[in-house]
Amino acid sequence: MFPPPPPDNTLIMDVINGYCDEITPNAIKEDGCAVCACLYPLSHLTNLLEAKVDLDILTMHGVTRKERFEQSDPITWSSDS
Repeated sequence: MFPPPPPDNTLIMDVINGYCDEITPNAIKEDGCAVCACLYPLSHLTNLLEAKVDLDILTMHGVTRKERFEQSDPITWSSDS
């Protein structure tokens, strides 16, 4: 039947409550991935202190750069002294 009947109050309340549950700060907060630096919801990330992974491969020369604070700073690698 067209048009459909209007939603009942129970459905409206369910939709509103579901929306409110999904937009809490904890549900939408993002952080950067330690490997690729992309932003992901915290619920999809693992705390590195709790993860049982070997990240030493990321500190090889030619793989990991040291942080630069200005665009004009030279590029240096993590294994450079």
